[in-house]
Amino acid sequence: MMPRLEERGLVKRESSLVDKRAVDVELTPSGRRTFQEMLPPALASSEAGLAVLPPEYRLIFRHSARPDNAVSTDLVVDDEILGRRRYY
Repeated sequence: MMPRLEERGLVKRESSLVDKRAVDVELTPSGRRTFQEMLPPALASSEAGLAVLPPEYRLIFRHSARPDNAVSTDLVVDDEILGRRRYY
């Protein structure tokens, strides 16, 4: 996938200055514009998919999908289906 994104001018790859085994990838200005155009329809599609879930499960999904998520007890949900409290 990366070679195609690079061919289309959406990303730029460079060898890492810190770790010679790694490659740094950065969005180009065109890549940023494309991302900004694609984000609203992608979020709307995601919301439509989540709409079939009960509200408390949507909350659980959103919490667990956060990039900074770690196991914690900051989200507590009474799970009526399983009959117990769940910590996320």
